[in-house]
Amino acid sequence: MLIRSMSRLATAVAVAGTVCALGAASAAAAPPGWSGRTGPVPHAFTNATTAMTSVTFPGHVAVNTLVAWKGQRGAHVFYEYTASPTLNRGWSSLAFIPGASSSAGPSVGSYVDPRGREAVVAVWKGLGNNRIFYAQGETHSDGTISWTAPVALPHSRTNHTDKAPAVFFPANAGHDRVIISWKGRFHHVRIVVGNPVGRHFRFLHSNPVTTTPITQTSSAPALAEVQTGTAMGRLFVFWKGRRSTEVRYATAPDPLKISSTGALTWTPTAIVPGAETTAGPAASALKAHGFGPLMLTYKAPASLQVRFQTLTSGVWSVPAKVPGALTAVGPAQLRGVLATTSANSSGNIFFHIFS
Repeated sequence: MLIRSMSRLATAVAVAGTVCALGAASAAAAPPGWSGRTGPVPHAFTNATTAMTSVTFPGHVAVNTLVAWKGQRGAHVFYEYTASPTLNRGWSSLAFIPGASSSAGPSVGSYVDPRGREAVVAVWKGLGNNRIFYAQGETHSDGTISWTAPVALPHSRTNHTDKAPAVFFPANAGHDRVIISWKGRFHHVRIVVGNPVGRHFRFLHSNPVTTTPITQTSSAPALAEVQTGTAMGRLFVFWKGRRSTEVRYATAPDPLKISSTGALTWTPTAIVPGAETTAGPAASALKAHGFGPLMLTYKAPASLQVRFQTLTSGVWSVPAKVPGALTAVGPAQLRGVLATTSANSSGNIFFHIFS
């Protein structure tokens, strides 16, 4: 994501060696492609989609990749982080978010809070209920993260989900606004915008992308953004069709245009040509500071394979396989880093890096 302060810009810089050089490589350079499998994350065992974000700590220049997951044999939400560009060493100690328990995978995003501190926000579906909770974690110079107590979104019959929610910080939205998306009432993809207040957020009313069947889903949605110019971007929301394997999406301008009811201004729904999945997709801009192309990754239907497509200048590439990437659940993506949950019972988290 694009960050206005130097510290926020640092979190937007791709992990070294992971940024796609499409359109910038010389004719003599090697073509872009995927690395072999790397990992796993030590002490990480899960049966759900994982989550990733960038994080920095006060007094340190390193940009870390933080990985969060739901425990395989329990419901706690754990995390570890590393500054390694290949994500195969230098992992932090295993930690967990106090009070966070879920039956689905979490989502994480990073920003600078009103106190000026680098912070992480984790969002998850409640355990034993369908409410949506979040916690904010401020980073410290000793490499630890201190978390607030979990807070639920405003109680409403619309602010419930039976799938994993998604969290994202738009690059050009004023005051570090947060966006949370989920599979909501009547299966529609819903969006809510929150404004920071201290270490928490004041949320507006949530709204569906549309109330038509085309925005119904049976899985977790995904949020991403591509910068289109100076302080200008395009926000994307992706989802799998409810009674279809199609991957669909809509976009909204950033800076955000928010109505009096809290709704964003979305384009008509489009379909990613050739993209089919039976799980929630993942997406991210590939270049530094949120510039495109945009990459979409998803689990192939009737298969354990992961496929990807890129959107460049409004044109989607044809579906292609991520070599060696296998998963039984949806993938996660942070720029050119793909995270998958192992397709067997081990529950390991592995990575493939696009460069």
